[in-house]
Amino acid sequence: MSALHAALPALVTSVLVWVFAFLGLWTGGLPPGPLPLAVCAFLGGPVSVTAVACWEIHRLRLRHGVRMRG
Repeated sequence: MSALHAALPALVTSVLVWVFAFLGLWTGGLPPGPLPLAVCAFLGGPVSVTAVACWEIHRLRLRHGVRMRG
């Protein structure tokens, strides 16, 4: 039996990827290239990781009955 909540890895990963993305934006700016492409390159990673984490939490709820409030 685990002492941590089953959804914790997905939540921590989502938060950390956004923190690191904004730290990279703050220190280095947007990637080089046209503005629409640079914004897509900046947001692509964090949005895709967040989408997979949401899907994982959704599957935990449906298949294993894991709720966010215990």
